[in-house]
Amino acid sequence: MPTHRPQSPPSDPLPSVSSPDDMMRDRERAEDLVLAARDERSLPALRRRVAEALRLDPDCIIAHLLLAEVADGPAEALAHARDAVAAGERALAEAIADGDTHLWYQPVGRSWLQARAVLAEILWQRGDRQQAIAEGHAILERNPGDNQGMRYILLEWLMQAGSVAEIDALLAAFDDASAAWQFAEALHRFRSQGPGPVAEKALRAAVAGNRHVVPMLSGKVRMPAELPDTYALGGEDEAALYVHAAFAGWLSAGDAIGWAADVVRTVAPKRPAKGKGKGKDGRG
Repeated sequence: MPTHRPQSPPSDPLPSVSSPDDMMRDRERAEDLVLAARDERSLPALRRRVAEALRLDPDCIIAHLLLAEVADGPAEALAHARDAVAAGERALAEAIADGDTHLWYQPVGRSWLQARAVLAEILWQRGDRQQAIAEGHAILERNPGDNQGMRYILLEWLMQAGSVAEIDALLAAFDDASAAWQFAEALHRFRSQGPGPVAEKALRAAVAGNRHVVPMLSGKVRMPAELPDTYALGGEDEAALYVHAAFAGWLSAGDAIGWAADVVRTVAPKRPAKGKGKGKDGRG
């Protein structure tokens, strides 16, 4: 009798594994598609481009961020922002586990930190203030040099919803000569300790850095019709940008603006009386 050998069951095909070079190419193509999507004139076309990008690289952070940007409402924006953060966490798992604080200098790390900032902003806008503040602190822990300027946003949030101790700690963490930082500290000292020597010292330091802020705050000097695009430390443009952003906080702090104007009057340099000026040799 003929013998029949038992047939072995058909083996499943081995799953294809992308090489690192293939994965890099897919990542770059996905990013190019997202950049191209921004040029689309219709939302459906934009979404199609982004969907194609995510098929190539499901962890394309900037694709998720673009979907958050064009989302239909806060809930959808929040979901896409969380997807962007999660994608970054998967891509950076080893660096995050190692506590790397130089992620800003890596393309994926930078996108992840930007995604966390977007998430924090959405949380704040939705009224989830403590979650937003926690996210802001976490961003600064991962990027202590604060290339993003997150400290300014976090300080503003803490001034509205944080504790005195939290504000003190954040102010102490950065040596910052900007008007935004110096005048925020003066306002914080006024609110937490009253118009005493501590607050006055902080205000005098702030005024030494930019003498234009208090006149704009008090209305003595008019704000420009249009806000500047750039500024220099100590200049009127910096003062205008700060007053535009911080006026409500000063206005809500009792007589803070009047107090600041009074202090400035006492520190303003006195002009020499007419006929009493110094000669070329420096003598009166």
